[in-house]
Amino acid sequence: MPTFLSVSSLLWLAFIAIYFRMMVEWKGQGLMSWDAEALIAHGALWPPAFWEGQYWRIGTANFLHIGWLHVFFNTAGLSQVGPAIEDVYGRGRMVFFFVLTGVLAMLASAIFNPGALTAGASGALMGLIGVAAGWGHRSKTSHGRNVRDQMIKWGVYTMLFGIVMRANHVAHAAGFIVGAVIGYAYPTQTLAKTKGSPVSIALGIVGGLTCGVLVLLALVPPGSSRAVAAEFRKPKFLDQGVSSEREFRVAIANACRLRDSGNLEGALRELERAGGTDDLTEHELNDTCAFLEHMKKECVRYREGGLDAVYPREARGDAQQVKAISDYYRLWCTEKK
Repeated sequence: MPTFLSVSSLLWLAFIAIYFRMMVEWKGQGLMSWDAEALIAHGALWPPAFWEGQYWRIGTANFLHIGWLHVFFNTAGLSQVGPAIEDVYGRGRMVFFFVLTGVLAMLASAIFNPGALTAGASGALMGLIGVAAGWGHRSKTSHGRNVRDQMIKWGVYTMLFGIVMRANHVAHAAGFIVGAVIGYAYPTQTLAKTKGSPVSIALGIVGGLTCGVLVLLALVPPGSSRAVAAEFRKPKFLDQGVSSEREFRVAIANACRLRDSGNLEGALRELERAGGTDDLTEHELNDTCAFLEHMKKECVRYREGGLDAVYPREARGDAQQVKAISDYYRLWCTEKK
């Protein structure tokens, strides 16, 4: 196991801190897993949001996890692989490699898997596994070959775990490939000589500062992240069938009251009438009622503090985006006179 102040330990402590922070905010979630809204709000990679300018998501996603089992596996893997990387390359380069391989793994996912919501350090972990495997292969020593073979085993375990968890194999593969290239590119005979060198220190500073910023963004996500999460929660059929957002708000409130009173059939009929569609399911009804409850909480914040309370100025994009979000909250949160 790594020492308490190793880079590996600091990274997995960050994973756990973010997970507990989310449990405090999203009461009732996190004991087993998170829903999509919570993950998106705190910076999981949602490619449509990334391509619209929320570029930090390819970094913050590496510090979020979808459940305790996910946290445990990545913490265990990092505890095994991380210290070996620190020993060979030094702490500075290790944290830089974690950030670089993790970011590039998430970028590959955004490009080649544009519909996948992704979170977890597995891409970066596979990157570190690739670094060690590349180093071991290039060293051409019995110890190096042993390290390479061990890392390949860890890579296989990670991929198998990913099958169970329905993980993003694009991110896993990209992380390993990038890491293997880095590991193979470093001449083994120069590694010991360059520990503590200005370049190594500079890489450590860049990696450490980047990690700090990403952890902060995950702990205290910008308002634009929350806005995307709220829109993601909104069932798609809600944009159809009614003449105004306010009319629809009344209709779904009626549907949810019927559901809560035990009249499931009546609730579905009311929701189908409002949405202008047929054959809605109980799951869609529950999603809609959850969305309504979410917007009630958002509207309390909006009425108390205005747009700044739900969409901080420092997190805002262009004028068109600000107007769209402002109109959205005004429609949902302004009481009809």
